[in-house]
Amino acid sequence: RTIKRARLYIESMYEEGLQSRNSTGCIFALKNLGWKDKQEVKTELSGEVKNTLDATQLKDAVREVLEEDDC
Repeated sequence: RTIKRARLYIESMYEEGLQSRNSTGCIFALKNLGWKDKQEVKTELSGEVKNTLDATQLKDAVREVLEEDDC
């Protein structure tokens, strides 16, 4: 527990050092502590896509929008 707290304290000091103009050393140290430069974005999609409009309905809808713009 003591080692974990000490590591977190050191990590937070390096993290604060990222705000300075010369943060290269802090970046290097944080990478050695397991930090990464890249951002990982994980997305998970679920569900089903249903087509609720057939081609005839789509043509009619497009025609209506085009007729409204001609006003």
